[in-house]
Amino acid sequence: MWPQLRLSWWIAIGVAATVVITSLLLLLVVDQFARNYAHREAEVRLKQLAWQMRETLDQSMKERIADIQDLSRRALVRNFPENPAGLRTILTQTQNEFNDYAWIGVADATGRVVAGTQSMLEGRSAAQRPWFIGGQKDLYVGEYRPNGPPPIKLTLPFAVQPGFVDISLPIFDQKGAFKGVLGAHLSWAWARQMGRDLLNPVNQRYNMDILVVRDDGLVLLGPKKLENTKISADSLTRARTGEAGALIELWNDGGGNATRYITGYVRTGMWTGQAGLNWSILVRQPERVALADILVLEKQMVVVAVLGCMLLMACGVLVAYKAVAPMNALTGTIETRGAYAAEEAGMTEEYVPAGWSYYEFNRLSKAVGNLRKHTFESPATDLEPRVNARVEQLREMIAGLPPVDPHRNRALFKE
Repeated sequence: MWPQLRLSWWIAIGVAATVVITSLLLLLVVDQFARNYAHREAEVRLKQLAWQMRETLDQSMKERIADIQDLSRRALVRNFPENPAGLRTILTQTQNEFNDYAWIGVADATGRVVAGTQSMLEGRSAAQRPWFIGGQKDLYVGEYRPNGPPPIKLTLPFAVQPGFVDISLPIFDQKGAFKGVLGAHLSWAWARQMGRDLLNPVNQRYNMDILVVRDDGLVLLGPKKLENTKISADSLTRARTGEAGALIELWNDGGGNATRYITGYVRTGMWTGQAGLNWSILVRQPERVALADILVLEKQMVVVAVLGCMLLMACGVLVAYKAVAPMNALTGTIETRGAYAAEEAGMTEEYVPAGWSYYEFNRLSKAVGNLRKHTFESPATDLEPRVNARVEQLREMIAGLPPVDPHRNRALFKE
């Protein structure tokens, strides 16, 4: 059973419900659109950073490989061991020109190091080292593996153990005979510096992490708590296949709480024609940070929607009261005054004074006026003529009666 509310309240409730429902629907649609847009923008941003890191790594590797190839063509290198001191000098000069090199050396066909930068490792055997074995046949590029031989201990201050990359290639004499291997250890500090340079402008604001991950899942470069640990993630699985993109996934960095990240991923070493390192580049950002701007927008939208709803509801209440005001006036007049009282008060045929109204109310007012005229005014205006006519009829009837005999009436009374 619906409560007996005023018409103005029903109108106000209807307006309020319409405004609230419409506002909620608009908020949901706009919020969903804004969230999808923010996700797409974050994914594009992270993919771009991953691509930039890949291009930087690949370009640096190309440059270092080109350095070693140019060095191998020099006469002092191809004619070793004729002038070990001169060979050592040009190797040291190359290292000084590019600080990324932790060590550069030349080993003969048996694996014995003939010359090295700063005379390091000279006379030692490198026959079992991956860089010597791989460099005997063709260009070799690889990084240190825990299950391989222990890394060479370098005393350079910027060398990070075991973080270095090996580049080597064979040396042939003028007749094309194999003479030895030219090898270089590329300090891992170069990749770390690339990551810092790439993230420095935005890291403080966007809280991004760059991870360089090996095929077996070992993190070579990344947050301190993840370095030299193995990870498993959907983005890493996709990057291994050569796919590039971005996705939302859960990361558990320790502490038992998983965090939602938006992760961009790409594969390095995809350039053809030369050897390269096939690493996976992951650039991740917490989802709450990536969507921080949209969360602020959502709060602003809610505030604006609430204020708008309140304003429209107030306008609806005012319109409702204005719409039913003539109706209330008409009802009050009918309730407080009868037809005769209204006539005695000198009111016109219209019950409500002329003023702002609407079509339906004007029809109702005229209908009530006509009802008053026919119900009350018509009997009141012709009552006196009707009474006079009745009186005349009675007089004529009396006049047509015979004269009265008093004696006869007395006799009849006695009987």
